[in-house]
Order: sequence, then C-alpha cells, then structure tokens
Amino acid sequence: MVAARTLGIVAVAVLVNACGPGSSPAPDAGGGDLIVDSPQIVNGSIARAQTCDGGDHAPEVRWSPLPTGGRGVLVEMLDPDAPGGTFTHWLAYSDADTGTTVGGTWVQGANDFGGTGYRGPCPPKGQTHHYHLTVIVLASPLGSGDHALAAGFHRGDADAAVAARTPLRSGELVATYGR
Repeated sequence: MVAARTLGIVAVAVLVNACGPGSSPAPDAGGGDLIVDSPQIVNGSIARAQTCDGGDHAPEVRWSPLPTGGRGVLVEMLDPDAPGGTFTHWLAYSDADTGTTVGGTWVQGANDFGGTGYRGPCPPKGQTHHYHLTVIVLASPLGSGDHALAAGFHRGDADAAVAARTPLRSGELVATYGR
C-alpha cells in the first residue's frame, strides 16, 4: 500500500461514497482516512467490464470527504497476490481534487503489462486475487515541483513524488476478482 508504506499514515478505507468539492483554500493537515467508492465494485467484487475478461474499462473512483486545500491526487490499483510480487494495474494522477476520476485531467502512469493507463484484473484461471485501489490526496500538485510526474510514470516515481509532498488524506478499497 503506497499510503501506509510511503506516507506512514493510517490509510485503509477507500471507495465508498462521494460528496461535493471543498471550498477552503487552506490545507487540511488533519490527515485521516478517505472513504472510497466505485459503482463498478459491488459487494467487494470488481465488475467483469473492468477486467481482461470484459472490456478492461477503468472503474469510476470516488472519494470523500474532500480535504480542503487538496492540490494533487494519486490513484493506484495494485495486485499483491500476483505470482511475481505486487503487480501494478493502474497509476493516474490529477492536479485537481474533484472527488472522482470522471472528467478532469488525469495523467496516466505505466502498468506492469508494459503499457500506460488502466489494465484490469486478469488472475490466472482458477485463482481469485485481491486488488487494492488506493487514493492519496496531497497538499501540492504532482505535475510540478520536486519529483514531478509526467505521463508514463512508474510506481517508484509515484512513491518518490508522494514522499516529497504533504499528505492530506488517503484511503483504500480492496476488491476481488477470480477466473
């Protein structure tokens, strides 16, 4: 988990409900958990359309409460059950915290399939894996400053960029998919 590993803050409560954007420009340094939700994750399972057996469509991710002063958001989906170690399915960031991955400008990072952007769950047949969808909201943008991220960034780049910034809130949703 990037949030717990990199930020050292409690960060496991992702993808549940969304609320409207915050209006105060002052950073919310209180930290804490985000609630994360996705209409494509129901009863802890990822919908087929978001997997290699469907259309590999990125899920809509929503989070709340919106921290005041959020200037950068990192979203990642990791599979720690992969045979070769933790596998990256999705990395994306935005320099505006709107509480959702729908709309806005999202810069896509590299996945471990060898491409850029979202690639869905695709565990070996007969296995069910856990997918950790994490959202981290930061007080400064990820596209500028120290350790700025650019399209095609890797998980190590994201870890360094997050470590160089002030975290406001984070959260995680864990879902499963089996074949």
